[in-house]
Parts: sequence; structure tokens; C-alpha cells
Amino acid sequence: MEKLLTKTKNMQKNTNTQQEYVIKIAQKENGYQARTTLRLGGVVASNPRPETFSINSAKEAVNKLVNKIQIILSTYTNLKIRLTRIEEPNCVYYTLEETEEKPEITFIATPKKDVIKKVYPIEVLNQPQEKTKLSVKPDMPQDKECYSIDDAANYWYNDLITRTEKNVDEENRLSMKTAESYIYNLKTNILPYFKKAEKQYKEYFKMAKILTDEEREQIEDIKDIVNCANDVSKIEEKHIRNLLETVKGKTNRKNTLTILKIFFGFLKEKKILKYNPAREIRLARQRTKTKEIDFIGESRREYWINCMIKENSDISLLFLSMLLIGARPEEACGFKWTAFDFDNDDVYIENAYKDFPIYNEFMEVIGHKRCDDILKTPESYRHIHLDPILKNVLLRHKAKQQATFKRLHKKWTESEYLFLNNTYQPFVSDTLSRNMPRFISRHDLEHMTVYGLRHSFATHCKELGMDREVLAKLMGHTDYSTTQKYYIHISTERKIAELKQIQEKERKTIKLLKTEDLSELESYNEVNFEEMNEKGVEINENDKIKSTFLSALA
Repeated sequence: MEKLLTKTKNMQKNTNTQQEYVIKIAQKENGYQARTTLRLGGVVASNPRPETFSINSAKEAVNKLVNKIQIILSTYTNLKIRLTRIEEPNCVYYTLEETEEKPEITFIATPKKDVIKKVYPIEVLNQPQEKTKLSVKPDMPQDKECYSIDDAANYWYNDLITRTEKNVDEENRLSMKTAESYIYNLKTNILPYFKKAEKQYKEYFKMAKILTDEEREQIEDIKDIVNCANDVSKIEEKHIRNLLETVKGKTNRKNTLTILKIFFGFLKEKKILKYNPAREIRLARQRTKTKEIDFIGESRREYWINCMIKENSDISLLFLSMLLIGARPEEACGFKWTAFDFDNDDVYIENAYKDFPIYNEFMEVIGHKRCDDILKTPESYRHIHLDPILKNVLLRHKAKQQATFKRLHKKWTESEYLFLNNTYQPFVSDTLSRNMPRFISRHDLEHMTVYGLRHSFATHCKELGMDREVLAKLMGHTDYSTTQKYYIHISTERKIAELKQIQEKERKTIKLLKTEDLSELESYNEVNFEEMNEKGVEINENDKIKSTFLSALA
């Protein structure tokens, strides 16, 4: 385990009457656990014994715990942590007192137990042997007569992970989020289809009864799938279609087909398959009811902005920045003060903060890593004029954050993130989605998604007459077609106003009808023109089409 040292001025055991507390570091199978042996010295009786965990190092685990304890202390007391001494190899002692000294810990690396196994291309933890273990290799041997679905899946999985480790400017690089979506679908929709058939095939032979003709036919179908699982070259288009029928949900089915095409296309490229069995498959188009995208209309925009400013929390101000700048969720999470030029009222969107899963050799998620990442596309790197409202709010927020860091003995720099959670770490997209309904509930607002804020920005700019090419640049899109197709919406107020104008023009074109006759005309929607003439409403033959349109609008 790593040897722990402190940089505090007083390293000797405290000789006064202050009680001394300890942080113990335990090496676990998959990392390090740091735990304090007290309930914060009785400071907060309701608080459990704080503990933290790190898959990386003992240093990270201890630093996390010191920071966690200090945050709780600053909320309820004026006490600070003072590190006092080290008891090698795994104990750090501290006292609670009023001090301005910042606790700092450094570590000297020493050999540790071999509990983490390095396997290409990622760090992998030891797993129970009864699981079907996937061999993790950079290349699949080409001299085998056939490849099972597990072999093929493992081969593709390793290629995906390897591509995520490439530099940004390298050819064929893949973002971790995209790889995550591929792996998730592979595990949840594709591989289970073949595993289920293998399980059913074995169960049929355990049945001590005479099978019917229908059951025998089912066995043959299942046996066919099992043969495909053992040799992917036997997979045909009909098997892909049958697999898709087991996938629930139109969107999920569509995504699965896309990934199947990529998966089998990869196997064809590696000469494991002669052709891609999913290439020619097209899903039938289904008519669905048009769903209105949530966005904030002009009449509600000011109220939403006021609610965000009034709450004045990190999460509400993050939402405000999305509404006024049009940033993507991961872009807003990655905002740093260095990206904001308050003197020139300029914002440069250049960073994204994301949560990435860490996989083991069984394609299981064993942890998560949160860090900065590149933006979605090259066009996503963009300058945006800083909204005056947002500028004033952020300047106050900056001063507040600096004061908080000083109180917690944390070093503050311009490279700090703008918006931090209750443990002073940046948000990620998933936490935004969980916080949006809570924010709405606190202020009794209408339903809205996090991405709806970005939609609201685009719609607001368009309705105020912004040039289409300029709007596309501000949204970080290659061209305006993407902006128009997915982000521009028509508010109900605008629909009503535009329709009223058309109705007024229509009324003026009907010369034989007076304004007071329109109310009478409404009662004749189901009456033909002859009956209307009999009732005294005079309508010229040339105006019949126009009158029909008018009655439909009435």
C-alpha cells in the first residue's frame, strides 16, 4: 500500500487535551476504502461515520474523505480539520479545532498487493470463474474454422474500447458515449437472444415426456438459432428479423437494427463473414401521433428566467445558462471560468464534462469515471455573445463560489468549474435529468426536459428573426437543416396569431357576406349550399370553395 505523509507544520502527536481521531485505509479487492472511526467527534450526532472509496489510489480515497468531513463541519460548526500524525502504513490522525491551516496529504508509492489484473485494453478485476469469461485480445485469430457469437462480440467489444483510447485527431476514433451505447445494446438485446435459445434447447432435453409435432417444430427453430450462436457465418436475414421482433419499443428496435448493421459490417470487414446479413433490412414505417416537443414559449420565458435567478443555486444557474446560451447538457456541465470573457461579453464553448463507464472483461460495468472530454463535433466549438442577464448573475455567482472555497480551505482558480454539486464536483448529464423535475416542482412550473432548454433557445432566436445560418452556428450545427428539423418549434401563441391573420384575410374576400352574417354561418357547417340558399344566406357559386374553408375554420 502507498505510504502516507503529511505536509502540515505540526507533525508530532498533539499533547493538548484535544481528542484525536483517525482515518483508516483498507485495501479492498477492487480499490481503497478510507473511513473515519468516529461520528465526526460528536459534532453532528445524526451523521454516520463518513467513508469514501477510490478505485485508483489510497491518496484519492483519503483526500475525498478529508474533503467530505470538512464540508459537513463547515455546515454546522466553526471547527476545521488539523492533521496531526501518521501511523504507518494505513492510519492518519487528526483533531478538530479552529485553524486556518489547510490539511494536505502526500503519498510515497510502495509495492502493493497484486489485486488488479492488467488485461488488454482496460484494467479488469478478477471475476468468479463460473461466468463465461471473454478473452480480451487485440486481434482475433484468423485460423479458426468458425466463430461463435461470443467470440465475435468480444472481438468487436475490444475494437470499440481500443478506438476510444485513440487521440482526438486519430482516424477512426470513437467517443466513449457511442461505444457505451453499442455495448449496452449488444448486452441487452443481441446476445440475450442467442443465450435464451441455448437455454431453451437444453431444457427441452430435460423434459421427460413425448413431444408434440408443434413442440418438435419449435425445437428445430431453436436449434437453428443455437447453430447460429456457435457459428456466426450461419446467421441470415431471417434470424435478424426474428431477433428484432423480440426487441420492445420502436426506437429501441430501430437502434438495435443500426447496431446490428455496424456489428456485422465489422465482422465482414475482418473477413469473418462473407456478407452483412442485416444490411438490406428496413423497418416498416409506423404512423404515430405527433408529439409536441417541450420548450418554453415567449409568454413563459420571463417567468422561467426569474425562477432560475431567484433560486440562485448551482443547478438553477446551470439551467439558466442552457436557456440563454443554448449549450448542450454536457457542455454546460463542463463550463469553466476561463471560458467566460466578462470584459468582452464573450463565451467560448470548448469543453464537455461526462460520465464514462469502466468495463471489465465480462463487459460488466465495474465503475465510472468522470472527466473532461471533447465536444460532439468540430462545429460544436463556438463563440457566443454573453447575455447581459446571465453576465450579472454569473459575476455574483463567481464571488459566492470564491468565498465558499475560502471558507472550506479549498484552492480556487479560474480553471474551476462554474456549477458544482453538494460535494463540490461538476454535474453530469444524468444528474441534470434527475434535478430538472425537482426544480420544476419547487417552482410549480410546467413539464420540461433538460434538452427542452436548448430547444427553447433555438425557437426564441428564430421567432425573433435571427438569420438561419447564424442560428446554426450558435447551436453548433454543420448546417441549418439540423437546427430546423430538430430544434425549431412553433409556439401555440404564434399559431393562433398567424391563423387569425389568415381568417381575417379570408373574411375580407367574401364580398356577399357581411361581418354579422359570420355568426349565422357557423350553424350551417353541416348544411349543403342549396339548403343554405333556402334559409336566406346568399352564396355565389364562385365563393363556395372559400366559404367551405371559412366554415371549417369557424
